[in-house]
Amino acid sequence: MALLSRGSERVAAAVLTRNDGSHTFGKATLRGMFARLLWGL
Repeated sequence: MALLSRGSERVAAAVLTRNDGSHTFGKATLRGMFARLLWGL
């Protein structure tokens, strides 16, 4: 989960994963998803 704020503007995002196979793969999935979701902010 992430919450970014600048002044009065706020953006929140949550990504849930399932059946990732390993903790390392799950972390990489989350990093990639948040990078795509928050790109340009």
